[in-house]
Amino acid sequence: MPVLILLAGFMVAGFAANQTLAAVDLDSTLAYRDAFLPPGVPSIAIRTDETAMLWNPAGLAFSGTYYLGYAWKGTYYKQHREISTHFFLTKIGGFGIGYARDNYSRGTKNQFLISLAPPISRSFSIGVTNKWKGAFNLDAGAWLKFGNMGTMAFVWRDLRETDRDRKAYEAGVAIFPSRRAALHFDVIIEDNSWRKGTTLGGGLYAGLSQSFSMGGSYFRDPDGNGIWRVGLKLDMPGNVAEGEFSRYSDDYQTYGIRMTSRNP
Repeated sequence: MPVLILLAGFMVAGFAANQTLAAVDLDSTLAYRDAFLPPGVPSIAIRTDETAMLWNPAGLAFSGTYYLGYAWKGTYYKQHREISTHFFLTKIGGFGIGYARDNYSRGTKNQFLISLAPPISRSFSIGVTNKWKGAFNLDAGAWLKFGNMGTMAFVWRDLRETDRDRKAYEAGVAIFPSRRAALHFDVIIEDNSWRKGTTLGGGLYAGLSQSFSMGGSYFRDPDGNGIWRVGLKLDMPGNVAEGEFSRYSDDYQTYGIRMTSRNP
């Protein structure tokens, strides 16, 4: 399976060559942000797999497992697709590399990523994701663990604000009432020339069996738009399959899938 994922990733990369980006506007703040993140728990204080390099790069430090994964997400407005994104991500320890290809209705956008997250201690790490998408940009994150009780995390997104990028700050807290359940709460603060405002939300993530987990969350953006999100995860020996669906009150919706191979 890792070989198949690699081949798929390189095929996508080759097909994306010489494509150009066409501008696209999405009315919902959260829909825009969510469109460029792969499936997973919508909290920066939880992810430690290969998707952490986009959710919060500091999370990469807390898993020594090798991950190699492919994910897809589509964002639709009243059944019409606005953006479709392919993700190819891999990590080992606190290092990750990735490639993402955004297919807009009027063009494409390619992004290359390199993440580094050195563990400062067993309970604290910092991380940075260097991004190239026509111009250089980066995300910086921090992660703090409170034993087995919970985590707190912070992310600064797109520190170099450009015409294409939207600077934002995010903070998240996750509480673990048991080994198989987590409550999370997050705040997203946009502070850029496009938009200024705060999004709040949270949710529950729980393991229903040894290999099957699901989660649900609700967020509300500065314009009063809400989003309900549900996700399912199947964790098999050496492989992970994940899917999600999000519904927005302003008629946006997203669908996403993720397939990952791992080696402890």
